[in-house]
Amino acid sequence: MSRFHSLKIKDIRQETADCVSIAFEIPESLQKEFSFKPGQHLTLKTTLEGEDVRRNYSLCSCPSEKEWRIAVKKIPGGRFSTFANEQLNVGDSIEVMPPIGKFVCETKPEQAKHYLAFAAGSGITPVISILKSVLKNEPESLFTLFYINQRTDTIIFKEELENLKNLYLRRFSLHHILTKEDTGSDLLSGRPTPEKIKRLAKTLFELEDVDEYYVCGPEDMIQGIRDTLQELGVEKDRIHFELFTTGRKATSGPKWTAPQGAVAARITITIDGNTFTFDQSSPEKTILDAAYETGADLPFACKGGVCCTCKAKLLKGEAEMEVNYGLEPDEVASGYILTCQAHPKTEELVLSFDE
Repeated sequence: MSRFHSLKIKDIRQETADCVSIAFEIPESLQKEFSFKPGQHLTLKTTLEGEDVRRNYSLCSCPSEKEWRIAVKKIPGGRFSTFANEQLNVGDSIEVMPPIGKFVCETKPEQAKHYLAFAAGSGITPVISILKSVLKNEPESLFTLFYINQRTDTIIFKEELENLKNLYLRRFSLHHILTKEDTGSDLLSGRPTPEKIKRLAKTLFELEDVDEYYVCGPEDMIQGIRDTLQELGVEKDRIHFELFTTGRKATSGPKWTAPQGAVAARITITIDGNTFTFDQSSPEKTILDAAYETGADLPFACKGGVCCTCKAKLLKGEAEMEVNYGLEPDEVASGYILTCQAHPKTEELVLSFDE
């Protein structure tokens, strides 16, 4: 299981008025552990006002660049994002977990595919990593990007995207959709409604020509685009998506009403080869929160059922998850659970983070 490492900040760039990109210095001894696939993310950890605060940020660099860079957009009221934008400096160190994530693209030089992506705001970060990897590693592949922002001045990586478009004129098509600024085109102005997605599919790309779709942004946008593409006949397994927000606020306290029959449980957890057991007296607490209260150092980040950092395999007993945005059906069938969302349903649970 991956653990946090203290990494020094190598470079900070101001990408927009409310977004910085941060590059980390990866020691030679950690470069194998920090190798990544385009689209994966890092989990960062720090202590703010005495509280352990963790967030996930996608790598916006691609593996061939030999750089580990993320982008952090400041969110109103966002503790970590405000800290990163206003207080972090080059030379500072911060705790970082090696790359994880399934929103990835496996590039092969012999492939000739057409990739199409919809990204909204900071949802561009994993998409630009995938985009650069495809353009560099698959000389016969095409990439179409619809990038959704409020205004021109909020476009992250605007100059880099324009440079890529100029460098790969024949293979990269870039379309900006602005929700609060007139682009001169009704189709590319305003929110990307299902009707607009259908019109885009008739005018700016051909559904049957696209091999893989990548969608990244807020939950409502992803669901709308995914549902529209499926309604138009795109197979589900060709649509890859990653949520950046879920519309629900993660908390560390009770947030779930236990169903009838829920029980307190004796829970045994194995992590990094070590095994410990504790009693969870309240079934309304998640397994992660209950373990954390005993002093256990378990991996987690979003606490929203999205990132899968807290994934573990249930070896004995039953548990019920509140929500699941990250695990695939086959993973659930194999016994994996998100401990930040799971509650005991039997009096004994045995699970492992090492499986």
